[in-house]
Amino acid sequence: MAYLPKSKIKIKTAIKDELVFLNGNPFQGQYIATNSGRFYAGTNHLILGKELKPAPKPPTYGGYGNLDKSIDVHIHNILLPPVNNFVSSTRTISTSKPQPTEKDYTKGYYQRYFVKRINDFNYKEINKDTYNSILTRDGKYDHYLNEVGKLNWHLKGNVHKKNNTSITLTNRTFLNIKHLFPKLNEYHRIDSVPTPQNNLHTTGKELYYSDGKEYIGPYHIHPEKGPMVGAEHSSISHHKLYYPNQLLKTGNSKYQDFIEGLDKTGDNLLIIDKRPVKTEKAAAVEVKQQTTSTPSYGGGSSGGGGGGY
Repeated sequence: MAYLPKSKIKIKTAIKDELVFLNGNPFQGQYIATNSGRFYAGTNHLILGKELKPAPKPPTYGGYGNLDKSIDVHIHNILLPPVNNFVSSTRTISTSKPQPTEKDYTKGYYQRYFVKRINDFNYKEINKDTYNSILTRDGKYDHYLNEVGKLNWHLKGNVHKKNNTSITLTNRTFLNIKHLFPKLNEYHRIDSVPTPQNNLHTTGKELYYSDGKEYIGPYHIHPEKGPMVGAEHSSISHHKLYYPNQLLKTGNSKYQDFIEGLDKTGDNLLIIDKRPVKTEKAAAVEVKQQTTSTPSYGGGSSGGGGGGY
């Protein structure tokens, strides 16, 4: 098999001792999972990598067959009482979303902290005290099974681009951290009259339509909506553009609908938007049929590919 449509696969990340190659060699990293239950190394669905299979389960105690899980735990507690005593005395790590202070707004940024278990990629935001506690291993939390990180979060200026860069750099160490911070303009403050940043240009690998198609050409940055197609903002419907970390949405809803519903759902599990982008010809026909209106921020109707304003 050399090709699979995107609709029949999912891109996942294998942790240690989860998958192996067919020859038994261990595998760790991103892989393709098909809807038929097969696995392939890599993320290229056009040319599939080597096939994988679930890693064999480790032998049970003394080779006496499959022991009940409660028996395993009981034996573990007997053999390692110091570890068990430590874990039982630690606190549960609570989610926290500290708000930026006026001092932070004066600086233009502040630090956000997060934690994850060492064997998965499920992140939660925490406060500075919890971060320092785990980092210094003071015993309040289980520092053996959890690791912490932080990033700079920008509050002024072109926060869409700045925070996208901050997340991209952090993602090198903490894979999939982008799922924790999908709203790139969260806590953004505009001190003066909001005006777009006009006459910008991208040569590629920076901005994309909502379906993942790369955009090259002139663009502007709307003070509230972020980057959009065209050198200047206008009342004519035009595409929104997204940084790589924004090519995400939940279910069948639009990215913007997902962002607006974050506080209600608390669900940051995202997938790529696969809706088609309108051709220039189709967009021109649509514009011709529209009634000209006075330019306004956030005005206009959706132009496809993520919506136009």
